[in-house]
Amino acid sequence: MNVSYDKIMDIITIELHDELMCAEKCKWLMKRTINPIRKIRCYFDAKRYMEHVFGIELVMRKLEKLEKES
Repeated sequence: MNVSYDKIMDIITIELHDELMCAEKCKWLMKRTINPIRKIRCYFDAKRYMEHVFGIELVMRKLEKLEKES
């Protein structure tokens, strides 16, 4: 299966955006709820989504580096 660099980057960018939106929604829910257990869960969920964003950005940089080399 041959997939172009641009198509891969488009897919990764969409995933990056989705993860950022999930983290933002978790932070919004964390501020809106008064339940302390839910606040903690939302905090850790937002943190996890931001870790996913970091990983996706690493993949994007690695692909950009490979594209420049070839």
